[in-house]
Amino acid sequence: MSYTPTVWVEKVTKVGPTNLNHLENGLQAAAAVADSASAVAAAALPTPAGSNGQFLQRVGGLWVPHTLVAADIPAIADAEIAAGAGIALSKLADPGVGNVVTSAGAGAVAAKPPGYLFDYAQIVSNTGSTATTAATAAAIVTGSAVTYDGSTPVWIEFFAPAFQHSAITTIFFMLYDGSSQVGRLFEINSVAANTDKPCFGKVKLTPSAAAHTYSIRVYSAGAGTATILAGAGGNDVDLPAFMAITKA
Repeated sequence: MSYTPTVWVEKVTKVGPTNLNHLENGLQAAAAVADSASAVAAAALPTPAGSNGQFLQRVGGLWVPHTLVAADIPAIADAEIAAGAGIALSKLADPGVGNVVTSAGAGAVAAKPPGYLFDYAQIVSNTGSTATTAATAAAIVTGSAVTYDGSTPVWIEFFAPAFQHSAITTIFFMLYDGSSQVGRLFEINSVAANTDKPCFGKVKLTPSAAAHTYSIRVYSAGAGTATILAGAGGNDVDLPAFMAITKA
């Protein structure tokens, strides 16, 4: 019930049972309201049967123990980040060795950057081949077994400072995947015996989702010896001949 205060007037209002009992009754009424509210609050928030570290969550009209999960924390909007704010690299998720964070159209993903080197192999001395068929082509440089994801295109390239043949014929540079022929990377005619010719080829392809061991092999249309020139580099010394596989 509501409480009507007494208007006290100096030397007029009497300090007697009527007014004092009015005060007592008001205090009792206020205490009863407080006790009732406390009981309601205690009933609404019972001691949860949860574990340390949990908090109460309202579910279906009831308060139940709940463990905080990432979904309970609202995302930080771009507008909430100050222009001058910096985020320590240690706070960012590691995309994995050799990966960068990029977009797949529906969100951020980890991926190898363009130009990423999947494989590299080289030779530092002259290597010859007397093979005259593609099936018996001699391996010049062989890479490592690398596992690809089946959707990433790569560049496979081969370079040598030069090559020569002991006869006038055509020399074929074959790209192999394991023991299987992928195809001719390039071919060059030897217009004169033992004459140096430039040597470079490159192809783009998408390896299947499996481990692949690529190699460059050489054979000639005619008899004789094809020699791929290579060295360790230095003063007036040929650089290595190599095969490199990079992300396209």
